[in-house]
Amino acid sequence: MNLPQPILTRRIAITVGDVAGVGTEVAIKATQELEGQPDTELILYGPKLVIEQCSETLGIEIPCKIEDVGALTPNQFQPGIFSAATGLASFQAVELAIQHAMNGTRSEEHTS
Repeated sequence: MNLPQPILTRRIAITVGDVAGVGTEVAIKATQELEGQPDTELILYGPKLVIEQCSETLGIEIPCKIEDVGALTPNQFQPGIFSAATGLASFQAVELAIQHAMNGTRSEEHTS
């Protein structure tokens, strides 16, 4: 008996780096390059506020889910100005991506 093979989806986590630098722009452009890969789910990790602002500035639509680390408020972020808050946001993005990779889940898949 031939059973259908499950469709395997690989997940690619992309973190934004320190959001005060060029990392957010590079991450957004990476999602554009990787979009449309067969059986691939892209997930962008970082402060949604900053990602959306950068996306709008670049005129690039983000083709994937954003995992919001929620570490920054609008008054804590200025492009080109590095701070403890932007460094913490970077750390939190990487930390969440690693946690999801180790658990094999995303935020919406966690159950309470």
